[in-house]
Amino acid sequence: MAFGVAGGVALGVAGGVAGGVAVGVALGVAVGVAVGVAGGVAGGVAVGVAGGVAVGVAVGVGGDVAVGVAFTIGWPLGIFRIYWGIFAPIWSLILDRFIIGNSVAAAIPYFPYRLDEIIYFPLPFLNKNLIRLYQESPQLGKRELEYLLEFTNQKSRARQVMKSIAALRLAACRNVQDIEAVSQEIAWIPAQSFDDENSEPDWVSDSFDRMAWRFSQFFSQLIRKTDRVNPILLRFLELAGDIRATNAATSPYRQQQNLEWPKQALEALTADIAALPDRALIPDLLRAARQWQQAIQDLQDRLSEAAQRTGELPNPYSPNASLIDTAAVQQFRGRRDVFQELENLAQASSPPMLLLWGNRRMGKSWALNYLPRCLNSEIVPLRVDLQGSAGSASSLAGFARNLAQDITRAADQARNLRLPPPNAQALQDDPFSALQHWFSEIERRYPNRRFWLCLDEYERLEELINTTGSRAPLNFFRYIFQNRRAWTLLFCGSHDPNELNPYWSDYLINTRTVKVSYLSEADSRDLIIKPEPQRDFPEIYDPAAVDRIWHWTAGHPYWTQNLCFEVVQLLNHEQRRRATVDDVDRALDRATGSGDTILREFWSGSLTASQRAALTQLLTQQPLRPEDDRPLQKLLHKEILRPDPNSPSGYRLWVPLYHHHLTTAQPWRDRP
Repeated sequence: MAFGVAGGVALGVAGGVAGGVAVGVALGVAVGVAVGVAGGVAGGVAVGVAGGVAVGVAVGVGGDVAVGVAFTIGWPLGIFRIYWGIFAPIWSLILDRFIIGNSVAAAIPYFPYRLDEIIYFPLPFLNKNLIRLYQESPQLGKRELEYLLEFTNQKSRARQVMKSIAALRLAACRNVQDIEAVSQEIAWIPAQSFDDENSEPDWVSDSFDRMAWRFSQFFSQLIRKTDRVNPILLRFLELAGDIRATNAATSPYRQQQNLEWPKQALEALTADIAALPDRALIPDLLRAARQWQQAIQDLQDRLSEAAQRTGELPNPYSPNASLIDTAAVQQFRGRRDVFQELENLAQASSPPMLLLWGNRRMGKSWALNYLPRCLNSEIVPLRVDLQGSAGSASSLAGFARNLAQDITRAADQARNLRLPPPNAQALQDDPFSALQHWFSEIERRYPNRRFWLCLDEYERLEELINTTGSRAPLNFFRYIFQNRRAWTLLFCGSHDPNELNPYWSDYLINTRTVKVSYLSEADSRDLIIKPEPQRDFPEIYDPAAVDRIWHWTAGHPYWTQNLCFEVVQLLNHEQRRRATVDDVDRALDRATGSGDTILREFWSGSLTASQRAALTQLLTQQPLRPEDDRPLQKLLHKEILRPDPNSPSGYRLWVPLYHHHLTTAQPWRDRP
């Protein structure tokens, strides 16, 4: 209106003046002749000009203002289709109430977006009718939603409808067969709803269309909620794939075991569903999660009955269990000396740094994972795997970011604490100063908590120091220990401090060392006979078989689990339920074969060249040389060897399984 009036006035004045002068001159001459010569011409011309200008201005302004106003109002009406936007909701109401009957499909040609594809105003009852259409005919409903996405400006509504359809279909599953079918039916929905909603639609062909589309996008962004539904739909589909994959297991018991993971994942998924911003989808998605869990449980019950009919033994041993496997934590045994030391640390007013060290696969990391179960809630154990944090970082800033992420994740897992995020830019500019400020913020947020920073695989810091040429990470950890009363440091690794570079001695002052050794005989036998304390396990071992397992493994946690696993596999293969000494010996080669990488790492990674040479002298029963004495003392300290007065050399390998494999299996130690 403002532009129209201003333009109309300007055009009216200009046109009125020009036209008025011309008309006024002509009229003035005529009047002047009539009035008389004496002053008539001059006066007539003046009167004519004045009158002409006045009339011209009045007519010009009025006409051009009218044109300007009409243009200014008509232009947005035409471009933004305001007239259709006002009528379309009314038409949607008429369509829903009087035209759509028992079949939505027949009314598709009359939907408002079919009459005008560019319409962007909300259309009442559109979601309901599109969902009804999909329920009547999934194929027809899918095509109509794809039409909305490709040709209309109702993309956001189409995506919302697809998510509602997905939630309803997921919640309709009653058994595993339904889950497998629906996962294939709706697999297209998350992929479609991940399309870029900010890309220009096909109908944008000129600047006016683009202005209209951006206008509609602006208002859509004002009301759009953060979309966190798509990842949840994808997780449902992934879990459906996991459920379907259990059919490939070789036995009913294995199928039953494989279903544990999706069942636990569904339990974790419910928390994410409850936090969705789109509250309308929460009931259907929660119902879907509960019904999927029930469907899995029903299938597990049937598989358990089938396993009992076939006589198959469950195999609960987990030699290669992941550190994030919560079920495997239940198999943790012993370590009373370790936890007694940790209890003393928890009660100390000024606790020292603690170093847990021992041979690989002894359960050091498992001990750290077990801390939340054995410490009071005031203490927050923060296990950080430096193999990832330091090993994957090529700069100090990268290490600081990884460390902050691992600490945040560990606090959530151990005590459900939501730590404040660190300053990302400060971490990039001055990483360790930023970490100090972040630790201060954590202390202010949780003043009644004590934080145990448990640095697993601490030796990996040497790689970071070599890469960056800086000891700033060690300086930072020493600062934390000396100046942060709320923080306690625990180092954990497989290297004795004496095996590290000399500069470590400056950073491990006042460190108390705790050796993580082999399981005691009682704990080892308990693990063999009852691998899962919370569940009953059949008595499958002859007493002599248990003695034989203890003989070969000598309390080594990994090899105890591995050998028992292979014994159960052997019994199931032969459809027997009782293990003898002969079965244990037959399973031994299978256990060392499956653990070949562990044996390789033991020989080439845990031993120095001089230690390997000394062991070779022992294994080949050759006389020991003077230069073997120091390596042998190191091997005794590391509990790879133990004194044996019955041996000609006076020593023997702590784990007889190692001796058996190294001397009888033509192993990798003899290969180039």
